Amino acid sequence: GSGPGALCNGRPGSGSKSRRFICDQCGKKFTQSAHLKSHLSVHTGERPYACSICSRSFIVQYSLKLHMKKCHPNSVGLSAGGSPILWFILSMLLVIIFIFAPFIDYFGYFCSFFCLFYSFFVFLLHFSTFFAFFRIIIL
Repeated sequence: GSGPGALCNGRPGSGSKSRRFICDQCGKKFTQSAHLKSHLSVHTGERPYACSICSRSFIVQYSLKLHMKKCHPNSVGLSAGGSPILWFILSMLLVIIFIFAPFIDYFGYFCSFFCLFYSFFVFLLHFSTFFAFFRIIIL
């Protein structure tokens, strides 16, 4: 119908949920306490989610994620939105190197293996554009 709450924020039927969480500052009502908590940042000015690359800050974490995808799409690393799987693989390679290091000739195979790993790691960091495509698949 066309009564109060029938159309809220442009979405039909969204007024049917109980909006029992009320902002003390402006009276705005929310269906979830998390939404009210996030809204309170509007009044306090708190922006707890900061970009690790450009230091721009956001009220909600989702806005930071959107910012990272839009403004820093080629950044590698967990704080930049990189794939946790990719970083897990890299860390496991490093662990393998140091576990097997005592059993390998330091001036022979180990040096070659370490140089290969280091080259691969540098490749990932410098050519992260190539892996931006894989982030979509892996995540």
